[in-house]
Amino acid sequence: MTETIKLKNTGMVLSEEQLDTVTGGIGVEAVVGALKTAIITGMDVYKEVKNLVNSKAYASMTDKEKNKAIGKIFANNVPFGIMVGAGAGLIYAQTKWRFAGVSDAVREGAEKLLKA
Repeated sequence: MTETIKLKNTGMVLSEEQLDTVTGGIGVEAVVGALKTAIITGMDVYKEVKNLVNSKAYASMTDKEKNKAIGKIFANNVPFGIMVGAGAGLIYAQTKWRFAGVSDAVREGAEKLLKA
């Protein structure tokens, strides 16, 4: 389920992904695109996430726990972070990934790419 927020006085509603981008985060497309590149180049981040999403432990995790686990892998892989983007947006994303995890959309994108 995608979280939304209503903007004061406008009636506009942003999706979780749009909210991440507005607050300095990295968009879902950028993260999943970087993961696709990691697959092609055989980066460690790809191998770690693939092992995670295909593990028995992952199958028993809640969505929130899965988001956090993938987020920690992304945040701890500096080359992956550099590939995703640079500047304040990356710092925000790495902090969010480390403590809150990735969004549901990023997790689902990673699962589609990496499920055996």
